Amino acid sequence: MEFRLPDLGEGLEEAEVVEWLVAEGAVVERDQPLVAVSTDKAVVELPSPMAGRVSRRFGSAGERLRVGDVVAVIEELAAVGAAAPAQRPALRPRAAPSVRRLAVELGVDLQAVVATGPQGRILADDVRRMANGGAAPPPVSAPARTRPAAAGVGQAPPGRHPLTGIRRRTAEVVASAWSSIPHIANMDEVDATALLDARTRLQRAAAEHAELIGVMPLLVMAVAHTLRRFPLVNAHLDAAAGEVEVHAGVHIGLAVASADGLVVPVVRDAERRGLLDLAAEIARLVTAARSRGLRRAELEGATCTVTNYGSLGAGRFSIPIIRPPEVAIIGFGSIAPRPLVVDGQVVARPTLPYVVTVDHRVLDGDVVCAFSAVLAATLADPLSLLLG
Repeated sequence: MEFRLPDLGEGLEEAEVVEWLVAEGAVVERDQPLVAVSTDKAVVELPSPMAGRVSRRFGSAGERLRVGDVVAVIEELAAVGAAAPAQRPALRPRAAPSVRRLAVELGVDLQAVVATGPQGRILADDVRRMANGGAAPPPVSAPARTRPAAAGVGQAPPGRHPLTGIRRRTAEVVASAWSSIPHIANMDEVDATALLDARTRLQRAAAEHAELIGVMPLLVMAVAHTLRRFPLVNAHLDAAAGEVEVHAGVHIGLAVASADGLVVPVVRDAERRGLLDLAAEIARLVTAARSRGLRRAELEGATCTVTNYGSLGAGRFSIPIIRPPEVAIIGFGSIAPRPLVVDGQVVARPTLPYVVTVDHRVLDGDVVCAFSAVLAATLADPLSLLLG
């Protein structure tokens, strides 16, 4: 049978081949990943629709395929002889291309690595652990709230490098958004003393879940609370139809840096979630984003996006680019001691910079300023979020 590129959702018409996971002639099981392809949202693995032999592949790495194009030809085992099952190779370990490259560099056999990622995926830390002697993986827990190391960020050898996969699609989307959307932004900062104190108190009150309760869940909860007060900010613009769609639910997109590029998983119904539920969902989505374990449905339907560039360890203010059809994006800088006037005295206080960027076609300056003021007041009194 001919296996064709399926509809990948949200009107996407094409995808780029990232890596073939099986060779021509390989015998595969039903639902075994055949090929990794990249859309503008994520790298996804396409599973085989049937058991059989891959007699032909279409598309090399970097080549684009349109929805409906033939990806592979798969023959039933009965059609290629009864001996075929005996030739079936061992299942290929599940790992992202970047993890496979790391394994080659460190001389690690992926077949021998204990996977700790979602759905049995091998993570970069699993490979490094094996390279360092194969120590047992640590107990499963929520990701530690540590800032990612900058080593390797922005690195490349001299020469020309093609834009591929998510990077190429991101370039197209942000260029279009920046040139077509009139961005206006309000920048401010808030005293983060109460925010940090609330985090500490909540960690003590729920000690068994302390690893989940960082600043990020409180930021997302504050944004969701504020969006409920300003429904026009929680909206999509259909410029072609000349309509604004205001959404009943608050679905927060989380900008996450991954080895494949920027991906934005979605926390659904953020306004209805309690803190622990919200924190657990954020941790799950971030882990899945960085290990290429997201489902397509988890990348669709955001009504507003949050980007926490301060988690990278630096940064005060920036202008986040709106992700159409959304009409707003909120960015948070790094919390750090800065001079602040308190009771007429200049004192050092931990402050949280933030930026609210909106689409001026839908929202005016008075709205962005009012939204920012409510967000600041909420961040300054975070325990009020827990009271509804």
